[in-house]
Amino acid sequence: MDFRRSAQAETGVKKAEILLSKSSPAIRSQTTAAVAAEFAHGGMTERERRVAIGILEIMARDVEQQVRESLSEQVKNCPFLPHSLALTLAQDIDTVSLPVIQLSSVLDDNDLLAIIAGGSADKQIAVAKRKSVSPKVSDRLVETNNENVVGALLANDGARISEASYTRWSNVSPRTRTFKHC
Repeated sequence: MDFRRSAQAETGVKKAEILLSKSSPAIRSQTTAAVAAEFAHGGMTERERRVAIGILEIMARDVEQQVRESLSEQVKNCPFLPHSLALTLAQDIDTVSLPVIQLSSVLDDNDLLAIIAGGSADKQIAVAKRKSVSPKVSDRLVETNNENVVGALLANDGARISEASYTRWSNVSPRTRTFKHC
């Protein structure tokens, strides 16, 4: 029975992929937003959820930026977003990635450290603005020596900043004295 449901979900995804591949970017964007919003709401059956994830994974790789932006905007706060999908969106261009980087609880410290290491200043700022920023992530943000990044971190009440990072930043930027300690 489980195999049958899995096959049905796979068939649903294939049908959706064919339908979406033949539609305009605007239609794909609207469809993606609708499926993503329904998925993020959490009221789907397990079968519907598998189909939706398959569709969302396809749309996360859509060539049209507006489609991926629609997806990102709808799932940015979804606590049960598959980790692989969150990473795909977080590694996209800034307009797609920033909402997920800043708001997704699915991304862990290792993901955030990789984003800081390889990301733009805007991605680093999105990390600095997260609801909660660990000392390890804060340390790495301070190590960027980017005033905008560190400024966003300093303005974040949810950031836990180590004494070592405080000292490092004060030496780099003596005019910046407002720093929250862990």
